[in-house]
Amino acid sequence: MINLKKLATLSFGVAFLYSAEISVFDAGNLDSKNPYGLTDSEKVLLKNKQNVENLSRNMGDVESSLSGAQERIEGLQSIMDGINERISRLEKRINDLEAQALNKEDSLKNKLETLKKYSEETRAIQEINNKKITKTLKDLGTLIDKSNAAKEELKSTKNKSEESNKQVSADFTRQKIQDVAADAKKLFDEGKLDKAKDRYEFLITKGHKPAAANFYLGEISYKQKAYNNAIKYYQQSITLYDKADYIPKLLYHTAISFDKINDTQSANRFYKALKLGYPESKEAKASPDR
Repeated sequence: MINLKKLATLSFGVAFLYSAEISVFDAGNLDSKNPYGLTDSEKVLLKNKQNVENLSRNMGDVESSLSGAQERIEGLQSIMDGINERISRLEKRINDLEAQALNKEDSLKNKLETLKKYSEETRAIQEINNKKITKTLKDLGTLIDKSNAAKEELKSTKNKSEESNKQVSADFTRQKIQDVAADAKKLFDEGKLDKAKDRYEFLITKGHKPAAANFYLGEISYKQKAYNNAIKYYQQSITLYDKADYIPKLLYHTAISFDKINDTQSANRFYKALKLGYPESKEAKASPDR
């Protein structure tokens, strides 16, 4: 801002330079642009007038500055209001989170209490179970001891029986051929196939009714599902003698054995031979028509 004293001095200088052109009729006119011929009182009035004008101008500047400041203040106030609103929302969120945390804490406490109670109940049950298990293990140990003793006794008895059977098996070669044949049939009927097989093989070596011996060896293989061996024995039997009363069964089991090894063509030939040769037999009636 320009100094008022300097401004006044400059104004007086300008007025002096142009004084030759100013009319004498404007002397003492305070409203003149450049007043002159003023009395002391008029000079004081002029000065006061000029001060008032300067003050008016300064007041205008101040008011303009105040207006700008007011706008800035209002802008800042708007910003502050926005910040306060955000703070208010944050404080509410914080309060909500604190409330949720308290609720969760209560929930966690309840869950923890429930887990503690469940753990105590489980521990009590486990203690009861441990006692039962201990007792069961003790009883089981006793049973195992008894079982081991029984196994040892059984093993001993079995060994004695096997020794006895070995002696009997070894002794059958010393028996009469007719007795061996009778024992072989009895063992076959009782399902003791391996022992029967030993005797029938022995009978073949002695030439005692080899056709029948081969038939029963075929039956043993058939029952043991050794179908290829069964077919071999059946073929040998019927080659040696084809008038025996067991021939229908031989033909029937031969056909089934071929079916079992997926030789359907051979099986069909034996079914057909059975139906043609022994049409009234139960084996022929049980055979498929194909």
